Amino acid sequence: MVPAEVNTRPTNPTRRTVRKDIWTCGGIDHGLQARLAQTGGTTRTGAAVRRLSQHSRCSGRRNLRIVRGFPTRSERNRRRWGSERPSGVETGGTAYGAPDAMRFYFIGTGSAFTLADDNFQSNAVLEADDGRRLLIDCGTDARRALKALGLGREDIHAIYISHLHGDHVGGLEWFGFTSYFCPGSHRPELFLAEDLVGPLWDNSLKAGMAALDFGWARLETFFKVHSLATTGSFDFAGVRLDLVRLLHIRSGEAEMWSYGLMIHAPTGPVLFTSDCLHQPDVLMPWYRAARLIFQDCDTGSRPGGAHAHYSHLCSLPAEIRARMWLYHVKDGPLPDAVADGFLGFVRPGQVFEFGAAA
Repeated sequence: MVPAEVNTRPTNPTRRTVRKDIWTCGGIDHGLQARLAQTGGTTRTGAAVRRLSQHSRCSGRRNLRIVRGFPTRSERNRRRWGSERPSGVETGGTAYGAPDAMRFYFIGTGSAFTLADDNFQSNAVLEADDGRRLLIDCGTDARRALKALGLGREDIHAIYISHLHGDHVGGLEWFGFTSYFCPGSHRPELFLAEDLVGPLWDNSLKAGMAALDFGWARLETFFKVHSLATTGSFDFAGVRLDLVRLLHIRSGEAEMWSYGLMIHAPTGPVLFTSDCLHQPDVLMPWYRAARLIFQDCDTGSRPGGAHAHYSHLCSLPAEIRARMWLYHVKDGPLPDAVADGFLGFVRPGQVFEFGAAA
């Protein structure tokens, strides 16, 4: 359900919260590491001061480091997150039985056609503090992108599909077959909007997956399918995720929808737009409800017909841009997003930790 807007201040504006922790995959985020070296181990991004340290959770993972965000003062929170909070939007996760902390990281932040040596297609992972992981989209790069972070198919417990382009579903054949044929592996849960279930199998997967040694298979052979209402929600690891139905492509009578997510994380709602056109009238209530936004962004030389273009996003109100990270970028040089009021472009392997309120 789309949140309604009400002019109210946060119910507890003096509470100090840890906004986010950021992990960077060693060997990828050279720019951040260089800035840390120049400043003696600290860097300043907006109001948050971060330091580089080793994180105990990183044991067993390759080249993962953490940049921990310090708690911000209440006045900085109000300035950064805005004073309006829509009614009906919970800022904590305890109402939904949420864990104490969750991690959200992109295994890639590139476009469908990225060929960059240090990037992959834009898929992400939501990880609970008990180790359960939800893969948000499973594109053709997914297995290699996961491997680059020291993860494999067996580390993923569920999948959410936003829409049916290959960079978001092209890895499902690999995932389904390896889960099915590997002894002792689980049948992963698959969450998606009800209007995507039939087309996913009939138009994307059936030709390559239907014939097995025992006879004909179907989507449920490989996945525990959860068909969701297009304006519905689902629960993962005690956290509620609301579907956000957005227009991805429209040309004449042809149109394609994509389903973003509002993640009710322990530190407040986090909006993940998925692939979508610039549609501020539709998104503004979600923007205002979210404490952090991950926005699909086309960085091409001119606007196209499938993604929100950087130039259009620059026209959003400053208080919205100040909570917005950008992803799904084309290869090549990027504009200075921080100078334009955004939090920046997400790096592949960058992880945001939403810890419990301090």
